[in-house]
Amino acid sequence: MNICISINESSSKRKILPLEFLDWAKLDIKNSDRRGIANAITNAKRALHARIDEILHRVRIRYSSDWNSKPSTELKLEVLKKLNISITTIVKILTDRRNDLEHNYLLPSHDEARLAVESAELWLEKSVQYLPLMIGIGGLPIDRFSVSPSEQIRISMTFAEPK
Repeated sequence: MNICISINESSSKRKILPLEFLDWAKLDIKNSDRRGIANAITNAKRALHARIDEILHRVRIRYSSDWNSKPSTELKLEVLKKLNISITTIVKILTDRRNDLEHNYLLPSHDEARLAVESAELWLEKSVQYLPLMIGIGGLPIDRFSVSPSEQIRISMTFAEPK
């Protein structure tokens, strides 16, 4: 049995995914002027934080009533640590670079910005393993699964015989 599910976001507001922020950072770093460096740092940090929120959402840890409306990065990292997801050093480096830029108006070197983008890229690649696949269709075992990249998300699944 094959089932195809298409998800099309019709809203004018679309969520920006972590890999999209990363793509922007990689484009920004190619432009070695001051604007490119600043944008690369900002987008690399956004990519990382978007993935953190994505992981927390996927494991069903929402911003509950015991968290303030916008939980701190430290609190999110503490939750990830309890889930055995290590990211603290990379987040600290990227957040420090971005804070120097945004709050102290200090521009990092092109090499520091490139290092930030590449660090974010490596962690995003690694962090895919922390994103649980959330498909529940009557407990049927999934035999084959694929996702087609496009404007529409298209998921195709083939189910095995129930055991």
